Amino acid sequence: MNQENDYLSILAASGNSVEQNLFKAVMERGVMSNEIHFVKDGKELMEFLKASVSKQGGSLFPCFILLNLNMPLMDGKEALRTIKSHPQFRKIPIVVLTSSAKPDEVISSCDRGANSFIHEPEDFEGLVRIVKALREYWLKKVELPT
Repeated sequence: MNQENDYLSILAASGNSVEQNLFKAVMERGVMSNEIHFVKDGKELMEFLKASVSKQGGSLFPCFILLNLNMPLMDGKEALRTIKSHPQFRKIPIVVLTSSAKPDEVISSCDRGANSFIHEPEDFEGLVRIVKALREYWLKKVELPT
């Protein structure tokens, strides 16, 4: 079993500022100590990933991406397809976290390369539980590609 990788960063892509603020509030509770970077759309997501590769040592390169399907400019579906077709980014695990209630979204997200699909919780405590589960699984149990 891996020790918790506090030094690894997480990238959250969501055009919803309320969602970003909720994540920040969860992090402030000490649920997860990792650095989390936020981008507001798929275009900004790709720019962040490209910039993270060019940084010395790849210090901003995320250990996994939380991806909302409903984003402006380049939506999550297109961002997912683009990431998984890019040689430097395809190994980054992607967790789709969305309010979409369409059953076919799970299948289509997995077909595009998503590693997990989580429905957004209805309340703050639900988000805390999800972040704890993400921490436990992705940062303690799984051997992440580096």
